[in-house]
Amino acid sequence: MRVTAYFSTSPAEVTAARDLDLATVAAQLSSTVDNWNSRGSGFVLDRITKFMICITKFRPMHRSSYFEAPKYIKNKQCIINVMNYDQKCFIWSVLAALYPQKAHANQVSKYEPLEKTPNVQDLKFSLYPKQAPVFEKNNPAISVNIYSLGKANGEICVEYLSREKGRKSHVNLLLLSDEVTGKYYYTCIRSMSRLIAGRTG
Repeated sequence: MRVTAYFSTSPAEVTAARDLDLATVAAQLSSTVDNWNSRGSGFVLDRITKFMICITKFRPMHRSSYFEAPKYIKNKQCIINVMNYDQKCFIWSVLAALYPQKAHANQVSKYEPLEKTPNVQDLKFSLYPKQAPVFEKNNPAISVNIYSLGKANGEICVEYLSREKGRKSHVNLLLLSDEVTGKYYYTCIRSMSRLIAGRTG
């Protein structure tokens, strides 16, 4: 019997003074395969059919507080940009997706009574996209995808893509950034089709 398995390694920092350590990456991959086999599967790695390297520019995340979305995003009416001034824009955006409001959906007061609904154990705010798996572990009924805006023609980039399938609730978030201040801010995607449609305005 053949079984398809997926393995990944930890992110590696590469700078002008530090090259990618391929030996470490290979060792991590080998260890991950060994750990999988040690759980009693009895499987043997036969072949690697796909190998993917993801490279992204490191962007330090500063304190997040509300700011306006780009005009062309606002014109699409595809997101809910909750007006909060604390560090919990991730939580407010998740709640905006889980509990749609008929009016004033961008007001944080609509979601404050629900603030304790998600389990935020072991999470630190402002929340990095790499913390999303911890949120999903704490909240087994929710899966989360996080996207951002590229610099070229408003392209949509993937910051985090959930591996959890078939959960009761799924949330799509758009991570906005202010290039001047370096701030980042989560918003709730209410229409993915309008978001990925051609730029308007």
